[in-house]
Amino acid sequence: MKIQIKNLSKTYKMKNKTIQALNNISYIFEGKNFYAIMGHSGSGKSTLIHCIGLLDQITEGEILLNNVPISTMSENEKAHIRATEIGFIFQSFYLNPKLKAYENVMLPMYLDKSINSTIRKSKSLLLLKELGLETRSEHYPKELSGGEQQRVAIARALVNNPSIILADEPTGNLDSDNEKYVLETLKQLANNGKCVIMVSHSDIVKQYANKILYMNNGKLGE
Repeated sequence: MKIQIKNLSKTYKMKNKTIQALNNISYIFEGKNFYAIMGHSGSGKSTLIHCIGLLDQITEGEILLNNVPISTMSENEKAHIRATEIGFIFQSFYLNPKLKAYENVMLPMYLDKSINSTIRKSKSLLLLKELGLETRSEHYPKELSGGEQQRVAIARALVNNPSIILADEPTGNLDSDNEKYVLETLKQLANNGKCVIMVSHSDIVKQYANKILYMNNGKLGE
């Protein structure tokens, strides 16, 4: 698996000002790697993740998945790529408070009508078991700790077996023990073949990621 960004730029217009969030970035991200993108607030880290994940439109350049351009696809085609090839993990867990843990994990599978309810539930329970939440699958988000909620969010990101995991400050709301657990999980996912790209302010990520990248004024470098 390879995701390539070529001459990627992103600008925002705010009132009479033009803000250059990303400035002519080119880089190749590959499977079996855990990339940590670091840099000060406002350097463009989250914008880059959102563009790679097709959550935000780019201004110039190109994004290719296995040499196929995806940034110029239709909105339906982009939605399909997001659903099948990309798993998202955010600092805020974005769990539905009215759904149990396993039901939150099941949500992405509803996009594939060929998956029946029994398979949806069994896959969700299996992922929660692998993440140490076997006894918490019937609990609602408010009944879970922050670390447990983030593990549910990770399971939800993995349930469609995406090749790319995009994590935007996923440990920002966690204590040190849960932070280490999440980082160990992301490292294992990379070891198992996935391309993991994580934005972080925490220096601890350097102990787990095998590729450290830095953002500065919209530029990306090693």
